[in-house]
Amino acid sequence: MVQLRKANVKDFQVYKKLYEDREFWYQWLYYYPIIKADESKESDFEEWGIEDIIEEYQNYTEEKFRKDLKTSRIFMIEKGGKILGSIRTFYCGNGTYKIGDWGMFENDPMAKQDVIQELKTQLPRVKKLSVCTSHEPARNFLICTTNFVDTGRLFLELEV
Repeated sequence: MVQLRKANVKDFQVYKKLYEDREFWYQWLYYYPIIKADESKESDFEEWGIEDIIEEYQNYTEEKFRKDLKTSRIFMIEKGGKILGSIRTFYCGNGTYKIGDWGMFENDPMAKQDVIQELKTQLPRVKKLSVCTSHEPARNFLICTTNFVDTGRLFLELEV
């Protein structure tokens, strides 16, 4: 089973690799090339400012990481001492945490299920997990495997 541990400054280089993922190999929640090819979603790109989002995920600095460690809950995902990925959450109030980004070096569905279970125990006073994604495989995984519910407009939620 995987374990989550709070990220620290020493994790910067690994986190940066996962965070800047220009080819979308690791950030499995958001796979831009597939979404962009879907013309029916083109208006969503303009409305959500996807180009601005992609720009935000480039040139990540240690200074920015230090700030993010203070304003977010960033966890390194580990199994047997090996880092499998990272996940960042934001507290939204009323016991709700939003998953901001989630990178994994390998596509391991069991590890992803374990991460959701671990988040339920690691986040203080958590009542609900929320995520916004339009990547259909990620949506299907979260709905079918971890019991997230589609609440509309690209949002999924899980009552804890």
